Amino acid sequence: MLENLTSLRFLKLSCSVESEDIFKRFPNLRTLEFCMECSALEQIYCPRLDGLNKLEKVCARFKCRGRTHVHQFDFHFPLSLKEVNFHGFNLSSDELSIIGRSLPNLQKLELGRASIEGGKEWEHGTSHLSESQIPRTI
Repeated sequence: MLENLTSLRFLKLSCSVESEDIFKRFPNLRTLEFCMECSALEQIYCPRLDGLNKLEKVCARFKCRGRTHVHQFDFHFPLSLKEVNFHGFNLSSDELSIIGRSLPNLQKLELGRASIEGGKEWEHGTSHLSESQIPRTI
């Protein structure tokens, strides 16, 4: 029954535990919305989503108690992803560039309550995004 699930929302994940095993149970997910909470001292793991080959939209909220800083994430997204919405992520311009270049089907990238660190311009290379789809911060 879980393998037929196409949408999963309001999932709360720990930042300190790798959680890719959870998603193996939902191979047909098209929409995923989750929240990660941690303290500023915890090691942070962003879940590996590259096994979700049908995933088209991911919304991720990040809540960090304590002083916020740029978090180092190792993103693993499926190529099928069309929409990414990050809320509360402090990312480097290099990380945004990696996300933009590694997702050939990406149509929309939204950043809410986010900061882009590194002082460099975000490079999306020969991006397939139109000017209106390039990341907007809310």
